[in-house]
Amino acid sequence: MHHGGVFSWKLAHIEKKETMRIIFTIFIALIVNISFAQNENNELLNRFNKCDSTITTNDVLTLLFHYRKIENKTKNNGVLEEIEKLMKDSLFSKVENICNELLKENPLNHTGLYFLTISQLRMNKKDNLQCQWNKAEIVYKAIIKSGKGTKEQPYFTLDINYSKTLVSQFWTEGTII
Repeated sequence: MHHGGVFSWKLAHIEKKETMRIIFTIFIALIVNISFAQNENNELLNRFNKCDSTITTNDVLTLLFHYRKIENKTKNNGVLEEIEKLMKDSLFSKVENICNELLKENPLNHTGLYFLTISQLRMNKKDNLQCQWNKAEIVYKAIIKSGKGTKEQPYFTLDINYSKTLVSQFWTEGTII
């Protein structure tokens, strides 16, 4: 009986050591994966910001997931309405400032990208205009690719304004992007 107890203790000790090795290996793998993912996201973001023509909607979806923060879903609620009022009043430089703030927080903010492009066009600031439009367009395409717009498969948007912008600017008859 004594030998069985020692054997059981040794087996339990070996199993505990093996379990610790497995946990340690998984931990290291997670750290490496997180580091790799962050490097990959930084590279993708650099490509996005430089308007690299080889960036795909899947690359942009990866970045959108990277910038996902559930607590920010309603953070910018009301910004779209403010931007639309300023646009109506032809206060394009104020729109540009708001959009630049949105893009500092999240460079893939579709509302910011779209209205920054429109405001710069209205102010006749044509430097980098095509790049800005291309960024707004690929984010739009990535959002559309993310789901079907149904309850079961909704589109992936980062905040309430993404959704509002998509509905108010792109989902009316005759609007084409």
